[in-house]
Amino acid sequence: MFLIADGKTYEMASRLRNAAVPITRCISIDVDPNCFLPDPKVVWCDNASSAIPGTGTEVGTGRANTVLMVKGCTSGAGQLPARRVSGGKEDWFLPSSGELAAMARYIKTCPIGCFYHERFAFNETESAESYYWSSSQYAAAFAYSQRFSNGLDGYAPKYMPLRVRPIRSF
Repeated sequence: MFLIADGKTYEMASRLRNAAVPITRCISIDVDPNCFLPDPKVVWCDNASSAIPGTGTEVGTGRANTVLMVKGCTSGAGQLPARRVSGGKEDWFLPSSGELAAMARYIKTCPIGCFYHERFAFNETESAESYYWSSSQYAAAFAYSQRFSNGLDGYAPKYMPLRVRPIRSF
C-alpha cells in the first residue's frame, strides 16, 4: 500500500503523512496482494474502436473509469478487476493513468515480486512484458498505458493485449 498526497507518493506509514495536507486530498491505493502472477494480458476493450466518454487521467478516477469501461465493453481490461475477489475484497478496479504513474514511481522501493516485469532482465524483448493498461482512454481507438520496466507512459491501440493489475482505494 502507498499514499498519494499533494502529488507525492509515500509508502504507507504514519510518520510520512504530511499533516498540512487535508485528508480529503489523500488517496491510499492497495495493490492486489494475491496477484495473478503473471498478470494477465488482455485487450483494453472488445469494442476497440468505440469511444468510452468520460474517463479521467487523474489520481482518483480509476474506479469511475472502470465502471464506464464495464458499461461500454463486454470483455477486456475493465472486466477483470471489476469481477475480482481477492483478500476478501470485491472493490478492485483498473487504475487510471495517473494512478499507474504513481505506482511506477513507487515500484522503485517495492519488494521483489510486486510486478511481473521484475522477473526479467529488461532487455528489449522481455521488457515489452512490462506494459500495463490504465482505465484512461486516450482517443476512440487508444488508451493510456504504463511501462514499468523504465517508467515511461504512453498510449496503445485498444486491441493490443497488455497486462492488467487491479487496485483499490480507501
